[in-house]
Parts: sequence; C-alpha cells; structure tokens
Amino acid sequence: MRELINSKIVKIRKLSELSKTEQNRLVKLNGMLVELGRGNNVQNRQLPTWLTEGEYENFEVDWESQKQIREELKDKPDELR
Repeated sequence: MRELINSKIVKIRKLSELSKTEQNRLVKLNGMLVELGRGNNVQNRQLPTWLTEGEYENFEVDWESQKQIREELKDKPDELR
C-alpha cells in the first residue's frame, strides 16, 4: 500500500513540475481522450493544435495504416462469403 501511495506522490510531483503550457496541453489531450473513449468525435483541427508536429505526423501515419487495414478487411475471399 505504501508503494502505491509513494508512486502516486511521485506522479503528482512530476505533474506539478510541468509548466503551465504543458499542464494545459495535458488537460486538453486528456479531454480529447475521454471524448474518444465515449465514442464521440474530436474535431480534426484540435489535433494539430495540441499535438507536437512529430506526434501529429505519427497520428497521420497510423491513421493511413488503419484505413488500409480496414480496406483490406472489406475484401473477403469468396470462400468466406
């Protein structure tokens, strides 16, 4: 139990060491994550605003990969139809 409490204290300290800008960014990203978890949409323009350039590029690559996977799954072999 003490280890759990100590780990929570360490996390709180790390959060408090963030700048106001970083804390605001974290709050916004967590809010978007909650909305996505609920099945709601997040506006496309919010992502480049709150993600770094590298994070947004990774997002775009991952999204293209997902679209390709989904397209491949649509083409089922005749044996499965």
